[in-house]
Amino acid sequence: MSKDKNITTKPAVYKYPFLAQIIYKHVFYPLILLFGLQLGYSLYLVTESTMNLIPAAINAVILFIIFKYYSNIAKNVPFKIVLSNNMLICSQFGYSKKEVKFPLDEIDHIEGGVFSGKATSTLYLFSEKNNLMIGILPHLTGYNSLVS
Repeated sequence: MSKDKNITTKPAVYKYPFLAQIIYKHVFYPLILLFGLQLGYSLYLVTESTMNLIPAAINAVILFIIFKYYSNIAKNVPFKIVLSNNMLICSQFGYSKKEVKFPLDEIDHIEGGVFSGKATSTLYLFSEKNNLMIGILPHLTGYNSLVS
């Protein structure tokens, strides 16, 4: 395919459903509160019994995993993607107002999602030239048409 040829003819807008946006953006807070309180209570009870270090360690690991997962979503997953003129225009990353323009011809490789055999995992698009990584979750409306 030549570089002059457009893959897209008209702009297509891809967004996540409202419920998916709520889950990916806001479920983080009750989880942090729940496991944070459990961690604090377990650490408080360590003075009574050192066996309380076990649930404290488990809660700390769970909190670390939650922080890592949600910080990855906030940093790399756009909640609005516009496909226009051979370019992905990605915006609404977590709570930031940044906008990333990702030319389709500069995609170096794709990982995750259907390409890794795990259809429910995040699909990542990489561009080494621009030092970009964009994540696309499978709950995106029109996910299959965007991936194709």
